[in-house]
Amino acid sequence: MKSKLFNLSIICIFLAFAKNVKAKEHSLRVDEVLKSVKAYYPLVLKSLDELDSSKMEVLAAKGLFDSKLSVKKDQRVEGFYEADSIDAVATKPIKLLNGEVYAGFRSSDGNWPLYEGKKETLDEGEARLGLKLSLWRDSQIDKRRARLANETLSMEGSKANTKDVLLKSQAKAYAAYWNWVAKGQIFKIYEKLLEIAKERAIGLKKRIEKGDLAKIYGLENQQYIARRQSKAIKAERDFIQAGLKLALFFRDKEGRPVFVKPDRLPNINELEVKEAYLQENVDKVERALQLNPKLKQLGLKTKVLENEFEFERNKLNPKLDLRIEVSKDYGQGSRTLRAEEQRLALMLEIPIERNLAKGKSESTAAKRRAVEHQIKYLKEQLATNARAISVKLKSLSMELKNIKQEAELAQKLQAAERLKFKEGGSDFFVVNLREQDAADAKAKFFQRLSKYQETLAVYKQLIMDF
Repeated sequence: MKSKLFNLSIICIFLAFAKNVKAKEHSLRVDEVLKSVKAYYPLVLKSLDELDSSKMEVLAAKGLFDSKLSVKKDQRVEGFYEADSIDAVATKPIKLLNGEVYAGFRSSDGNWPLYEGKKETLDEGEARLGLKLSLWRDSQIDKRRARLANETLSMEGSKANTKDVLLKSQAKAYAAYWNWVAKGQIFKIYEKLLEIAKERAIGLKKRIEKGDLAKIYGLENQQYIARRQSKAIKAERDFIQAGLKLALFFRDKEGRPVFVKPDRLPNINELEVKEAYLQENVDKVERALQLNPKLKQLGLKTKVLENEFEFERNKLNPKLDLRIEVSKDYGQGSRTLRAEEQRLALMLEIPIERNLAKGKSESTAAKRRAVEHQIKYLKEQLATNARAISVKLKSLSMELKNIKQEAELAQKLQAAERLKFKEGGSDFFVVNLREQDAADAKAKFFQRLSKYQETLAVYKQLIMDF
């Protein structure tokens, strides 16, 4: 029997320990929220889909260089001449000099009129191989190459945008988490303060009933209860609202917002503000400014505009195209078709009025200069913001230290006043005042802590430290 009781005791201790461990693990951590944002936050997922779309646009632009096969069938069905022909050509665009390589085969049968004699071949057909090149206009850049280059740059811009959206979302989530923690701690402070007043009311009632204390003390305590209840109600409302905001960032595997239960609130009484954080990340600031996603997007935009400028300026040049072709007929037939043919053709086109190309190129150049001014301003703005945030964090860190000291002193005064009251050296009014001051000082600490973490979130976003 004793053995069974001993075993039962061990099991109970184990379950109690397991329950405590589970409760400890149950507390929500900020890294859980950040991971949820990365995996399920709609704006992050939207940016990833936009990136996928950009990648497919690059693939589509590469498709402009796809090979193709075209077949043409020509048959005279009525008239003096009876003949038919078939012509198949495979072409492959190449990037060099806006070129195109092609290979073809054609075969004809019957009698062709003299004015269509080019369609005539030997009985086994004609094979040909050719090359087209742009020697002046479109030689360095053309519509296909410009589109491929710009779509590639657009894809890089989408990558930068995805990074920017993720950083912004994680910064907001980080701030929302610490706001929820702070509001939860403030609610616990005022809830505890209310409980003290309610517990005191029981003792006061007994003393009043015994005649040891005047009824006015009971009424005064009821007034304190009402005041503290108002603060507790407001603190609870703020806590719930903070939880609702946090739910936008903390989601389940289906991507649905999760309203975090109060029992998942971390048991934090104070937070050691890491002053070394700023010093540790001084070197990151300059690097982060260079790699800033917004700056990268604008830099890529200037490259797109530069490509467009070169493409439009290219149109000012004369068009000079070269075509080289080698062909050979096989089989029996006319003696004039048996020799191998080598052909070279040049085509020249000179633009006389070039207003369209001039207007487009100069307009694009102006747009590029405008973006360069925007980049300059953004660099200055980011550098200024980095310094301002650093100063603000240091100030808030010092303020938190002072408030923490204030809260500790208020706590000591509260304890001393309660002892003094028990010994008859103080009154009920002063005790209540000390309790209220101690609670307000603690609440003030968490309010400033939330502000510190909100500012830290902006700083972490700036140096890309999520």
